[in-house]
Amino acid sequence: MPAALALAGCGQGEAQKSAPPQGRKVMRTIYRDDKAMLLVVMPDGPGAPPSADCTQPLLIDPASGAVRAISAQEAAERQRRMELVGASEGNCLPR
Repeated sequence: MPAALALAGCGQGEAQKSAPPQGRKVMRTIYRDDKAMLLVVMPDGPGAPPSADCTQPLLIDPASGAVRAISAQEAAERQRRMELVGASEGNCLPR
């Protein structure tokens, strides 16, 4: 009986993995310099912009792990001085 339950659990997990993600497509980018990392989320393609809480730029202190939200203007200024180190596609889920 436990084996049947384990197999049933595996089937459900696979179904959840194959379900298409919901929400607005976004591109997450990571920038860095010698003092901090910056996470910036942008819409990926046409359509309504994602919610403000989903796209709030975040400044990360790698030494302490502290994270704080910054303005879009400050993020744009930092992006010009920082190095792009990675990007990935994702989804901004509606609230």
